[in-house]
Amino acid sequence: MLYRLPAELSQELRDVLITTHHVPEIEDDEKAVSNPISWQSIDLHPTAYPVLTNLAFVHLSTYRPVSAESFARQAVQADPLSPKALYLLGIALAGQNKNKAEAIRLLEKTCGTYGRAHFSIAPLLTEADRLPEAAQHLRAYLALDLPTNRDLARQWLKNLEQELKRRP
Repeated sequence: MLYRLPAELSQELRDVLITTHHVPEIEDDEKAVSNPISWQSIDLHPTAYPVLTNLAFVHLSTYRPVSAESFARQAVQADPLSPKALYLLGIALAGQNKNKAEAIRLLEKTCGTYGRAHFSIAPLLTEADRLPEAAQHLRAYLALDLPTNRDLARQWLKNLEQELKRRP
């Protein structure tokens, strides 16, 4: 699924956003929520947020953002201060391209704990036409030790800065 991008963004910046945040749609995501193995884990400890966050992570890793959101929301209910649960919920929402304001808020809360949140929040801010904030998060991401997408983040930041200079 592709993010809807502001029309005034340069084509180069649009291409970077599209290539960095394409999440394949899974038609059978609802089946993942009813997976008996997942529910057996929860039956052992229905409020154990580590089990719920691990399930959310597994579902995100297998491109099932709807079920990941469900597990992450349960994890947040079990422990509202868990940075991992907040981060996974933000990623699950972003992966579905829904509740973007909530996704931004959740990811901003976790930037101090999960440096990758800086990179994950940038497309949401760019899509919301909050380019200075997106650039700030990319700079913070690049300041981390060995970010996994360093070259991509550099190029994206360069494009954002060019876009900001172009605007009045």
